[in-house]
Amino acid sequence: MIYTLSVFPFSRNVTFNSRIQSFYRCLKDNGYPVKLIVLSANPIAINAQTPSEEREDIIILDLNKGNFIQRLAFSNSKRNGSLRLFWLLYILHYIIYFKDIYSTDQLFKHYFNVNAQLTSNDIIICSIPPTGFLIKTYKLIKKNTIPLIVDYRDPWTYGYRILNVNHIFYLFRVLLERRAEKNILSYALNVFTVSESLKRFFPRKIRGKISVLKNGANVSAINKERITDQFDVFRIIYSGTLYRSQLKDESFFFNLICFIETNHIKPGQLELCFLGAGQELLLKKIINKYRLNDFTTISDRLPLEESMEVMCSASVFLHLKYGSRSKIITSKQADYLALQKPILLPLTDHGDIAQSIVENNAGYVCNSKEECLAALNELWRKFQNKESFVIERPADFHYKLSREYEAQKLVAIVKELMDERSSEASPAHKK
Repeated sequence: MIYTLSVFPFSRNVTFNSRIQSFYRCLKDNGYPVKLIVLSANPIAINAQTPSEEREDIIILDLNKGNFIQRLAFSNSKRNGSLRLFWLLYILHYIIYFKDIYSTDQLFKHYFNVNAQLTSNDIIICSIPPTGFLIKTYKLIKKNTIPLIVDYRDPWTYGYRILNVNHIFYLFRVLLERRAEKNILSYALNVFTVSESLKRFFPRKIRGKISVLKNGANVSAINKERITDQFDVFRIIYSGTLYRSQLKDESFFFNLICFIETNHIKPGQLELCFLGAGQELLLKKIINKYRLNDFTTISDRLPLEESMEVMCSASVFLHLKYGSRSKIITSKQADYLALQKPILLPLTDHGDIAQSIVENNAGYVCNSKEECLAALNELWRKFQNKESFVIERPADFHYKLSREYEAQKLVAIVKELMDERSSEASPAHKK
């Protein structure tokens, strides 16, 4: 049996879940038995929103059965409560218990003691962060030498500090967990990361077992017939979470209002859309500061299919660099590429995002105010002249960009392991 670990509500439109679902479905499509172990504070919702044919493969560990701080934190999340309160409880849990709030070893042990016995014929796949679940899983499986595959979506203690994580808290985690990460990396059969940049953070002696499995696009949620030009409004779309580090540099907003005033653009002709940034109060202050309220819409995160439908109407997609960081490549980049409209990076990150745009001939990487304004003016001219924004791509472009294509790398590792087991179990090998 292959056990794949997920720690967020399975139905939420977040990168973590889309990635785990692609692993699960590709393994199932290739005939492998797979179980999803899902941590959730809302098991009823998980069951209700999961397709019936997949329900029997899902094992739900109820976070409401954790310690007091865990119950309080996840109850807050269940009500879509304050993110700040969750992070305060997250840090408090570390201070009191010296471990991640997702450390649920008792729940995990209870399931396998009551319902199933792990053996060396099983395979565990764990995607991080968070890391607490992985630490407890490793302690449980190492005694029986059960194969472990670790999937890094973000760094742990090797690499850059994760966005929105306090620097002192990050150093505290490194102090507490570096040894655990070293042990897990040494034990793991295979390790995946989302980029070559992230891979280079790991110790050299480990890199031989590390492969790059990119954050593919959500191609299955895209209706390709809807990727067309719409000239009712010039629409600039930013998709997904917006971090405060992206708002330290306000030059895009300054450039945009200058562009609007110079071209005498009126509300209704241009729309700046932030899909999924509804909780970021600093964004609203900046929009107000630059008098962009009449041109801007900000929404909470939408269901995946609905989000893709809105994104199909874009004239251009917006990226904002992550402060001084250059080695971050977010999943939205693949979705932007798949939707075949130009991408605007108003100020280059001198790194992975800029490189992806240039390599895919996918839009504009700007180094100055003048270059950003020139890009906006060129796009506006095309809009006024009703010239197509759609970037033509080869026939296999979408598949090679998809999560399913990337997930085949995981399937190949599993197949190799299964083939080795079959060979070792054959009569010829025993002789």
